Amino acid sequence: MQYIIQPNADGSYPDFSPAALADELVAACGSSFSMSTFGYTLEFDQTASGNEDAITTVITAHLTAPASVARALAFQLAGVEAYSRALDLNGGYPVVLSETTYWIQSDEVNKTRVIVFSGMGANIPSGIDWTCMDETVIPVNQAFATAAFTAGIEQSAAISKAANVHKANMQALAAADGATAVSVLGYDYTTGWPPTYKDH
Repeated sequence: MQYIIQPNADGSYPDFSPAALADELVAACGSSFSMSTFGYTLEFDQTASGNEDAITTVITAHLTAPASVARALAFQLAGVEAYSRALDLNGGYPVVLSETTYWIQSDEVNKTRVIVFSGMGANIPSGIDWTCMDETVIPVNQAFATAAFTAGIEQSAAISKAANVHKANMQALAAADGATAVSVLGYDYTTGWPPTYKDH
C-alpha cells in the first residue's frame, strides 16, 4: 500500500510527524505491518493488506488535526539533530597554525584523513598538501595534523553542546504552562552555534 500526502491549496504541506503517525497507526491498527517514509510518500508492506481503510482514516486524521505540543516538540528536536549534523559535516572548522587561521573541511572523508595523518606523527611523508576551503594550499606535517585533529574535536563538541542547549530550551518551552504547538514551532534553533566557514 502506498499513500501520497497531497499539498494544501496554497502549496504547503500539512503538519506531519512520521514518529507520531507510526504510534497512532500502531494504536489504531496494530503493529503487524511496517511503514517507510520517502518525503511525503508513505509505503506499507504487504501485511497492511486488508487494513487500507483503517490506515487511511488514521493518516487523514493525523494530517488534519491541529499540531499537538508533543508533535511540535518532536518535529523541532528532529530539526535540531538535522541542523547540527549538517553543520558538523559541511560547516568546516578553523585550524590555527603560526597565528594564521585556516578553514578545513569537516566531512567524514576529510575527518578520516586528519585522523590518519595525526596517527602518523612525525612519519608523515613530505610533499603532501592540503587544500583548504578557500583554496589555500598548506603542507601536511605533524603540526598541521595535530592542530587539525584537536580543532575538529573541539568544533564537534561545541556543536553538540549548542544542540543540547537548544533541545533543553525547547523541552522547557513545551513543558511550560500554557505551551502551544505554535510557541514550540516558533522557537528559532538556527542561532547560537559555533562559527562555520561561511560565517568567518
